[in-house]
Amino acid sequence: MNPSTRIRAAASPRAFTLYTLACDDSAGLQCHLFTGEAQACAWLAERAEGPASGERAALHRCLARGDLPAFWRAFADLCHPEARYALTAHPLQAIQPELPNLF
Repeated sequence: MNPSTRIRAAASPRAFTLYTLACDDSAGLQCHLFTGEAQACAWLAERAEGPASGERAALHRCLARGDLPAFWRAFADLCHPEARYALTAHPLQAIQPELPNLF
């Protein structure tokens, strides 16, 4: 490599969002981490207390259509009254160095 060649790590910010899902149900207090809201919703559609099999299928249909508002409305109606679920979005900035092409 030419000694005058400098490798510069130019930082470029890249935003992403992490989602935490807090659960307080018959399984106890839990927290789960997801990289997308739809993933967290799919987890709830499968594991939340309250919905019966057919109702879970309806929740999955909302997700398949990409209709998150409909999912949340249906989920609120179907969820067991003593179970509590809270999904929180955490926008973050990641810095990924960009190295020049050395070859």
